[in-house]
Amino acid sequence: MKEDFKFFLFVGIVAFIGFILVFTYFLFFFETEDNKINFSPNNFPNDNPLKIKKTIGNSTLNSETNPESNNKEISSEKTKGNEEPESSGIARGCIMERISFALKDFNSNSNCEEFNNEICIKKTINCTVLTENLDNSIGGLFRIRIAFLENNIKFQETIKEKQLSPKESTTLSAFMEIESNGTDGRANKVISCDFNSIEIPQREVCY
Repeated sequence: MKEDFKFFLFVGIVAFIGFILVFTYFLFFFETEDNKINFSPNNFPNDNPLKIKKTIGNSTLNSETNPESNNKEISSEKTKGNEEPESSGIARGCIMERISFALKDFNSNSNCEEFNNEICIKKTINCTVLTENLDNSIGGLFRIRIAFLENNIKFQETIKEKQLSPKESTTLSAFMEIESNGTDGRANKVISCDFNSIEIPQREVCY
């Protein structure tokens, strides 16, 4: 009786140990194979549309994407420290300004040369302006517009010009002869003059 009990006890222990060994073998074997199937990049060809993903921390990156591609330098043209940008051929901080000059002694002399029953039918007008170059070192071309006005409305103009050396001055003038008939004729009206500079020599001024 005791020998039968020992025999069954021995068989039970052997069977239990065998079960434990078989269970342990299958557990580790299948877990290892599963890892190889799910995580080995060799299981997928390069052109396979399925993409393996690796988890890093809390973010997921595609294994076919270079993580450094998101860290490219945005610009290499920024000015560093106190470096000045490269010159484009234009002087920085410089502008062109007119030299000093003056227009003065404006005169408008009109004279009726011929009357018809106290109505002026022929008139001459002479407009003059003194033009001065006030600069000490720069000369050049001075162009002045002289306009003829009837009731402060321009009806004709002329351009007068003169080369002036530094500190030089000159008188520019414009002459007109008008003929008309009747009280509403232009020769019977008051004619005046207007003066404007349109071209003056310039100098470069840098700040």
